[in-house]
Amino acid sequence: MAPRRHDRQTRNARRRTSRIARLSLLLAGATLALQPASGVARQQPIRALAPVEIVTEGLREATGVAVDEAGTVFVTDRVAGKVIRIEPTGRRTVVARSLNGPVGLAFDAEGHLLVAEEQAGRILRLEANGARRPVARRLHRPRWLATDERGTLFVAASGLKPAIGLRDSRDVEEDVVIAVTPDGAQSVFARGFDQVEGLAADDGVLYVAGRGGRGRNIRSVVVSAIPLLPGARSGAAAPYATHEWLVQPRGVAVDRVGALFLAAHEAVDGRQAPRTDARSGPRSVIAKGHPDGTLTYFASNLEAPAEGLAFDAQGNLYVAEGRGGRVLRFRAPAAPVISAPRLTRDRVVRLSGTTEAEAVVEVYLEGASTPLRQVADPTGAFAVDVTLTPNTENHLYVAATAAGGRGLTSALTEAVVVHDDVAPSLVFTSPAEGATLREPVRLEARASDAGSRVVAMAFSVGATPLATTTTPALPAAAATASASWDTTRVTGGAYTLIAVATDEAGNVASVSRNVLVETRRPPALAVSATAVAPGAKVTASLTNGPGSAGSWLALAATGAPNTSFVQSIMVPAGTTAMSWTVTMPPTPGGYEFRLLLGDNSRAATSPTVTVLSGVNPVPTLNALVPARTPAGGPSFSLLANGANFAAGSVVRWNGVDLPTTVLGPNQLRAAVPAAHIAAVGSAQVTVFTPGPGGGTSDPVRFDVTPPPTLRVDATTVRVGASVTVTLSNGLGGEFDWLALAPSTAPNTVFLNWTYVGRNVTTRTWTVTMPTTPGTYDVRLFLDNGFVRAATSPTVTVTP
Repeated sequence: MAPRRHDRQTRNARRRTSRIARLSLLLAGATLALQPASGVARQQPIRALAPVEIVTEGLREATGVAVDEAGTVFVTDRVAGKVIRIEPTGRRTVVARSLNGPVGLAFDAEGHLLVAEEQAGRILRLEANGARRPVARRLHRPRWLATDERGTLFVAASGLKPAIGLRDSRDVEEDVVIAVTPDGAQSVFARGFDQVEGLAADDGVLYVAGRGGRGRNIRSVVVSAIPLLPGARSGAAAPYATHEWLVQPRGVAVDRVGALFLAAHEAVDGRQAPRTDARSGPRSVIAKGHPDGTLTYFASNLEAPAEGLAFDAQGNLYVAEGRGGRVLRFRAPAAPVISAPRLTRDRVVRLSGTTEAEAVVEVYLEGASTPLRQVADPTGAFAVDVTLTPNTENHLYVAATAAGGRGLTSALTEAVVVHDDVAPSLVFTSPAEGATLREPVRLEARASDAGSRVVAMAFSVGATPLATTTTPALPAAAATASASWDTTRVTGGAYTLIAVATDEAGNVASVSRNVLVETRRPPALAVSATAVAPGAKVTASLTNGPGSAGSWLALAATGAPNTSFVQSIMVPAGTTAMSWTVTMPPTPGGYEFRLLLGDNSRAATSPTVTVLSGVNPVPTLNALVPARTPAGGPSFSLLANGANFAAGSVVRWNGVDLPTTVLGPNQLRAAVPAAHIAAVGSAQVTVFTPGPGGGTSDPVRFDVTPPPTLRVDATTVRVGASVTVTLSNGLGGEFDWLALAPSTAPNTVFLNWTYVGRNVTTRTWTVTMPTTPGTYDVRLFLDNGFVRAATSPTVTVTP
C-alpha cells in the first residue's frame, strides 16, 4: 500500500502534549524574487524551502486551487467570478464565469470539479460538456471544500451563533462543516468553529483550520482533526495543532505522506496581531506540521493573504496567492532513484539510491506500521537496510522530503523485491533407486518453484557433469531435465547420480540415485543408414569395443573375406566407442562394417548397407576454379571439379541454385552473378543432384576477397630509374601476371611482365622504367589472359 500515516491515536496524543510549541524559524532555503503582477506593490522576495515558480498571474483575487491527476491546475478568481483552468503547457482558459463569489475547489469521486459559490449559497459540479449541476443548495456562505475516499463532500459554511454583541459581522455566526453524501443527502458534520478557512480530508480524518481563542482583534490558528466515520458521521475532534504565532488561517492541504501544510499570517511576538511589512501589509506564511505537533516555516513573504493550497501527483505545492493574483508552484524534489534486487533469498536487503542532498528518505514496506527513515548525505546518496516479509512479493515505496524533512515530499518510487528462501521442489524420476544398468540410460528429473522460477538444472555422475537439456527452456516455473549417460564407457560398479535444481533467488535443491553398472557387453556396430545412393556418406558407430591395441574397422563387400576390404581405420588403444564416417563405393551392392582384432579375427559386424542401383550417386565436390575473386567484380563463370556428377546436378551458392552446365561426370560450370560478390566475405558452394538417389556434396568455401591493389614507391622518376610496385590482396592464381605498359596502351600492349606466383597474394616487383619519357602504369592480369584486375597509380618518366 502507499505510505500513509500510522498509529494515528499515538501521534495525536503526542500532538496534544506539544500543541503550544513555538514555531521554529528554520528557513534555510534560497530567497526567490518573483516579478510582481501589474499594478501590485510587491513585498520582500519569497523565502522558501523549495524552488518556486509562477503558474499564472494577473487574477483579481486568486482564492481556491485544485490540481487533477494530469497536472491541470484550476483556480477560482473570487472577484471576477470565474474558474480558470491552466494546462501543463501554460495555456489558460475560463471554464466557468459569472459565478457569485467562487471560493473553494475540490474533485468528486468521478473527477468532476466542484466549486463553492459563497454568495449564491451552493456547490456546483462542472460537467465535461460545460454544464453546471448543483450538488448542494441553501447553504450559508459556503467557502472551502474537501472530499474523502467514500465520495462524501465536506463544506465549510456559516451558521448563526446564539450570542450577540460581538465585534464584526462574522462574529455573529459560528462556522459549521456540512457533509454531502454521494446521493445528495446533507447533514451537519461538525459545528462550533470560529471562522473556518481551510478543509482537507486524508486517510480517514478531516482537518479543519480556523481561528482559536480571542486576542485583541485577531485570533490564533487552531487545526482540528476529526475522524471520519461511516454514514458521514464525525468522531471526537482533537487538536492537531494550535499555534499562537500564526493567525488568520487561509488554507490547508495534506501531502502524500500525511504532512499538513497551512497558509496563515505571522503574528508579532507577544501580540495577537499579524506581522506586517512596511509596504504591503501582513506577512503571509506557509507552515508545515510535524508528527510531534510542532509547526515549522516552509515559506514566507507571500502576498497577503495566501488562500487555497493543493498538491499534485508529483508532490508539488500550489498556492493561490489571494489579492496578489497569482498561483505559485513550489517544486517538490524529484522521485528518488533507487537500486534494489528484484529477487533475493536474504531477509535483509540494502536499498540504495540518490535524491536531494540531506533530504529525509522514508522507505515504506507494504504492511509495515512505520517507515524506515534516513537522511541522505551531502551528495544525496542513501542506503537503507530493509527487513523483508519472508517468501512473498515485497512492495517498497520510497519518498524523499527536502530540507531535512522540513520541505516538500517527492513522488513515490516503487520497487518490488521478491523474497524466496525455499529451495525448488525436485523429484528424480529415472532411473530408479538401486537400478542395475547394462545399456546407455536416460536420466530424468522434474523441478518446480512456487517462489521464483527455476533457472538451472544439472545432472552429474559423482563429480562428473553430464550434458543436460530442459523442457521447457529455463527459466520456468516448472521444468523437466534429461541427460544421457553412456554406461558402456565406464567400468562396472556402484555409481551415484545427482540431480540439482537452482531457482532465481539462488536456492539449491539436490537429490541423488544410487545405481549399479554391469559390464562387459559384446562389441556392437551400428550404421546411420541401410540403403543409400552410390557415393553417399554412412556413419558406423562402435560401442563396447575391447579397447585393445591393434583393433581396426573395415568397410567390405558383404561375403568378402576379412582380408578384403574397401576402406579401413585403426581404433586407438583404450577406445571402446567411436564413430567412423565413410563415402560408400559407387558400385551398387551390399556392404558391411567390421570390427577386426589384431589377429584379423572379426569381433563385430554391422547390418548390411545396400548401395542402390539405378539411382543417382551422391556428388563429390573437390575444388573450385577460381577459388576466390575480388569483391565488386563482374559476373563470372565458376568451374566445380569433383565426381559423381549427373544430369540435373546444379551448383549451389549458399544453398541457392546457380545456372549450371554439366560438362561431364567430374566437372560443372556455373554462372555467378555480380550481386553475389558485391561485398567481401565467403560463400559455401555445394553440388546438388536430384533423386532418385542423389543428394548434396560437402561444401567448399569460396572467398570474396578485398580487391587487389597495386601501389608504387614513386610516381615521378627519371628515364631508366627503378620503381618498385607492391601487390596486395592478389588472387593467388598460378598464371596471374604483372605487366608494365604505357598508361594509354591497350591491355595487349606492354613493355615488361612477370608472373605473380601460385597462391601468392602479396609480392613486390622492381622494374626498370623505359628510356622514353611519358606516363606508365603496372597492371595485374589473371590466368594468362588480358582481364585486368588492378592498375597502379601512373608513373611519370621525365628526361
